[in-house]
Amino acid sequence: MQGSNYVKRLATNEPLEGIAATGAQLIWAQGELLYDSPEKFKVEAGEKSRPLLRQKLGEAIAEVEQELIVVSPYLVPGEKHNY
Repeated sequence: MQGSNYVKRLATNEPLEGIAATGAQLIWAQGELLYDSPEKFKVEAGEKSRPLLRQKLGEAIAEVEQELIVVSPYLVPGEKHNY
């Protein structure tokens, strides 16, 4: 990503500078990052033992008391699983 527009904007304090300039209110909240193992194909093949995203997400959904916000560029819901 070196030299990308994203990295260049980060070097100029964007997007934080733009947010601060508008006087926008930031709301800080607890968050948790869930992700698949980089070796997902080995986990699915049974060569490695690690929880996959769908398992971790299923557990997070089961623990929800008020609100769950999911931000994902590639979440594709599939058939129902019980975790």
